Amino acid sequence: MGNFSVDPGLSQRLERHDEGLIVVSLDGGPEEMGRQHGLILARELRTLQQGFRAYLWQVKGRLRAPVAYFLSLLMAGRLHYFISPDQRREMRALAQAARMGYGFVLLVNVLDDLVKLMSKGGLGCSAFAVHGGRTRDGRMLVGRNLDYGLFLDLLPPLTTVFRCAPTGKRAFLSVGWPGYIGAASGMNEAGVVVSILSSSTPDRAWQGMPEAVLCRAVLETAGSAEEAVELLSRGPRRTCGNNFLVADEAEAMVVEVSARAAEVRRMQDDTITVTNHYQTPAMQARQGPFFRRPAGSELPEEFFTEAYSRARDERLRTGCLAGPLDAKQARELLRDSGIASAATVQSMLFRPASRNLWVARATATPVCKGEFVEIRGGGQSWR
Repeated sequence: MGNFSVDPGLSQRLERHDEGLIVVSLDGGPEEMGRQHGLILARELRTLQQGFRAYLWQVKGRLRAPVAYFLSLLMAGRLHYFISPDQRREMRALAQAARMGYGFVLLVNVLDDLVKLMSKGGLGCSAFAVHGGRTRDGRMLVGRNLDYGLFLDLLPPLTTVFRCAPTGKRAFLSVGWPGYIGAASGMNEAGVVVSILSSSTPDRAWQGMPEAVLCRAVLETAGSAEEAVELLSRGPRRTCGNNFLVADEAEAMVVEVSARAAEVRRMQDDTITVTNHYQTPAMQARQGPFFRRPAGSELPEEFFTEAYSRARDERLRTGCLAGPLDAKQARELLRDSGIASAATVQSMLFRPASRNLWVARATATPVCKGEFVEIRGGGQSWR
């Protein structure tokens, strides 16, 4: 355990606090979960805030940084009304418990939407799913690397697994960071896995549900991959482009979306791979210019190109078809130098049949070079 202090009544909810991996259990209604989250991770949330302010200082300068911070909060506020009332209540309780302004907690949860809405960049991620003849035991395996263009020193030590059991909704696991009530990657009690991978498109909308809170809503609701696909493709209007990898014990699909359109791509040869470009013809017609390298990023320009996305996808597919894979071999595929990079801030493997999750623990990128820690069970041990 690290050196930290938590209200004794909440300390049992903080299951692990190592450099590179935090595991927290939350349950109850929106206010209860928000309060637990804010009290347990207040210090880490302040670390995130300080890191964001330092970044603005670096790229905007001492005089303009405070203005840029205020404008960031203002733009995040534009998405406030497209988040469900329960999620807004949870964020407010979180902010109050952490003694932090609601605006920054909201910003943490919608920052990726803002970046893409303003054409400033996007996540560069890689993911795959294999089952049947492509795995040793025939069971589904879902692997995912989350890449980020910024905050490469800040994010890896703060990787947080949330075991959540919201009242009246499905229990789920999500992998995020302090203050993040949404889900960029997660699995629920029904074994439904959902992960977000950015894609660029001119079809964007400020009047849409932000991606992370949409993904969480799916985890709280869906009882199968098909139900998740229905919610993602026919549910609320979205803000921007994404590829959602969705899986359960029996099947895996990619839902390619823009603000107003969606197409579904299914497994071939018991395999499906996804990075940051669209692959269905209808969505390829909506593909926009690829992401720009964010100001202040030290990553090569190559990382923000469609060619790099396609190269990673081809490397993933080659690795999947070289199987059959077991869990250890799947984790090694995530470590492949043609897939992981200096941008890889999170890495994980899901096994829906047993509801197992392995998460990479490291303080430097690519985090998949560190150990993978097995997480068994979700919120209230799936009740």
